[in-house]
Amino acid sequence: MSGLSPDTLYFYRFHAVNTVPNPDLEAWSEEGRSFVTSLAGLSINDLNAYSNSPYEVELAWSDSFNTEASFAIQRSPAGANSWVTVGTAPADSGIFTDKLSGLVPGASYDYRVIAANAAGNSDPSNIANVTMFESEPLETRLLVHFNGQLNDTIYTLGEDEIDTTGTFQAHGFPNVNGGIATLNPGNTNGPDGFDINPSVLGNLTTQNWVAEALVTYNSTGTGFAPVVLDVQGDCNIRLRDEISEDVMLMAYWNGSSVQKQLTTLPPAGVKVHIAYSWNASNATLTGYVNGVSFGSISGGAFATPDPSTVSFGYFGRSGYEGRGIDGVLDAVAFQSGTGTFDPASGFLILPQGVTYASWISGFPVGALSGFNDDADGDGLKNGVEAFLGSNPSVANGGAVSQVSSNGTVTTFTHPQAGIVPSDVTGSYEWSLDLGTWYPGDGAAGPAGGPTVNIPRVAPVGGIATVTATSSAPVGKLIIRIKAHK
Repeated sequence: MSGLSPDTLYFYRFHAVNTVPNPDLEAWSEEGRSFVTSLAGLSINDLNAYSNSPYEVELAWSDSFNTEASFAIQRSPAGANSWVTVGTAPADSGIFTDKLSGLVPGASYDYRVIAANAAGNSDPSNIANVTMFESEPLETRLLVHFNGQLNDTIYTLGEDEIDTTGTFQAHGFPNVNGGIATLNPGNTNGPDGFDINPSVLGNLTTQNWVAEALVTYNSTGTGFAPVVLDVQGDCNIRLRDEISEDVMLMAYWNGSSVQKQLTTLPPAGVKVHIAYSWNASNATLTGYVNGVSFGSISGGAFATPDPSTVSFGYFGRSGYEGRGIDGVLDAVAFQSGTGTFDPASGFLILPQGVTYASWISGFPVGALSGFNDDADGDGLKNGVEAFLGSNPSVANGGAVSQVSSNGTVTTFTHPQAGIVPSDVTGSYEWSLDLGTWYPGDGAAGPAGGPTVNIPRVAPVGGIATVTATSSAPVGKLIIRIKAHK
């Protein structure tokens, strides 16, 4: 069909024609059919991109089309011409926010927009370039060790305590005395707890944050799950789920479905550090017990049905208050901002100077709590897991990963706890045949054979990168980690 204009809605009708004209039989049909023409050859030419944070880009353009059904928003690393679709916008749109899609602080990106209708796509728009804001270190918004004074619900900060929101308060009737806060004695779903109003901190779904509690609970109760931590009403850690009292649940509601991560419940009556962190770049929530990650969940941004609360020891969502733990809070903390959280060094209240005995007591290992026991049967003794910072109640697999080797210099990596128990140390041993092992001190070795020096290094981001240097080339060098107490 010729003579058609692009980006146009056309209606059509038809009628039959007899060989012998008969007006009664040649009436036109109703205008009940239509079609649109392709957008090819047309494009948006005024796309602009702006960044107001390290994890979010705002796009704006003028909608000059008549028949588009949607717009595809595409992104590429600056200058790479490697386009991926990061979202769509409906017809008649002129704005789009790119967030929770893996944007990297300080990086530069190109954007373009393509309109589409039933007949095809438009040409790509002009390219809009943007450079993301650099991230800043996470800021301490709250740090309370309960050495202040509580009068009704009003808490007066003690020495070295921080509350930049100016809103930290009690809920219910907790008791603060001797550096601890006692919640709901004998009642696992009571109202006692503490909270802050994070409204002054901005949108928590588009910034990174970490919530922590140093807690001892007495039981998980029945029915509703006691809540240890909650951020804005639907993003929390609970001492159990609705079915089992043997698990700890980290979950959030994304507006359409519940995202869940379960882990073994730490034992009752034992002080334990429980925390979770939100990564706004990739919309990921990660949970921690005693500084060790027990898993992550990612399903888009968490819903914020009550943006005015971050609660500790109870569920602070307006209209649902309660579900408090029966136990004790030793400390609570909250950080937020644009910086990247490093679990090896970033916690505010993870106990310092913890011993092996107190460390192992935070895990459900039963009678297999000895330093040389292997509670989870993964081939790593409990003492080694204390050095590595891994969970001794969950099989972790191998610890050492080789990076490179040239026969003389071997580089390898392994996880390492940011805070190793004070009575635990680690060292390296090496072997040529898995039969005889030598310390990596650069002195010991087989008679007439090589020696190997394997010095300890500080971990970065929970990973130690170690270099082993042999005094002479070796065909195969086997390395293992040895824990001492």
